Amino acid sequence: MNATKPNSKFEEAITLFDSFKHTNGIEYWMASDLMKLLGYKDMHAFVFALHHAMEICVLLHISVHENFLPETRRVKGKHTNDYKLTRFACYLIVINADSNKQNTQAIRQYFKSEMHRFESSLQRHLDTERITARKEIAEGIKRLNKTARRWGVHDFSRFTNAGYRGLYNANLPELLEHRGLPADANMTDYMGGFELAMNLFRITQTNEKIKQQRIEGQYDLENAHFEVGRDLRHFVEHHSSTLPEYFPLRPTIKDLKQTLKADYKTLSTP
Repeated sequence: MNATKPNSKFEEAITLFDSFKHTNGIEYWMASDLMKLLGYKDMHAFVFALHHAMEICVLLHISVHENFLPETRRVKGKHTNDYKLTRFACYLIVINADSNKQNTQAIRQYFKSEMHRFESSLQRHLDTERITARKEIAEGIKRLNKTARRWGVHDFSRFTNAGYRGLYNANLPELLEHRGLPADANMTDYMGGFELAMNLFRITQTNEKIKQQRIEGQYDLENAHFEVGRDLRHFVEHHSSTLPEYFPLRPTIKDLKQTLKADYKTLSTP
């Protein structure tokens, strides 16, 4: 499986993972078994990683039902909800699981060694976070624009650029040119995880600032957006060696989705 000799913890975790496998026409694992293997005490704590993995499937237009098949099991006389998981579903859950949980790193290493194209399971985790963060930003922009319209914005280009100016010291067209991107590019598609989180914070905080302070009028609303962006820029200046406009570009979300779809095909092949 790997050129390097696995350590005993790695071997033990993989042996357990393989021992939980069921074969009935297809290979599958029960979510409750994977939950225990990763060190979660109950499904309530495990559900975040489970639902996050399902959301990734939705975003990639990969069938959730085919990879997370609901199953009712009878355990100690009681009916309990569970899922039959494909190998790909297990993979998505593991990369979204708590890194501090038992066996998580070993199982991640298993998927990494099985698929040599992966730079690291951590990077893949950060990349899947980019997909969901990008979706949250799109939804956040809709909410912010709705609030801004209600309180008096009529020129949304100026309003949007005010936030970018505060954070990046440049309007959006200037930032795209500075980063060597086409004028019609969607800037968020090229942002890494931290930069996406930073912009999501800018958007949500501006929305709350407008509503809580009841700011009205185009000029004052632009200024509010600028101030939130500038406050965030000052935070980055004090806590990072890189200014926001120099953050590295990442592969586009479209390319990332294609990569994950290719991973899905690889992991779906027996």
